[in-house]
Amino acid sequence: MELSEFGKNNGQPDDDLTPEEQYAKGLEKDKAGDSRGALAWFEKAAAQGHVAAQEHLDDMQKYKMTQSRYDELQKELDCCRPQPMVWAAGNADILA
Repeated sequence: MELSEFGKNNGQPDDDLTPEEQYAKGLEKDKAGDSRGALAWFEKAAAQGHVAAQEHLDDMQKYKMTQSRYDELQKELDCCRPQPMVWAAGNADILA
């Protein structure tokens, strides 16, 4: 992260960029794997009416909700899955 990006406004994206430039910065951050940085840029551009940034934020929110629900379902399934049966040595005749 370059100091020129976040140095002027206490860690917030600079206001002197156009919404298109802010959106482009968000895409760069997203591509680099910096979701938090991307989110800040997308929010800034979306607040100024940038439609693609608004759609991108919507997609990010849907993904987060979907991922959260998936994690919840996995936890539910883990508690309901049958556990493997452990056979005692004395039960070997059942398998024969």
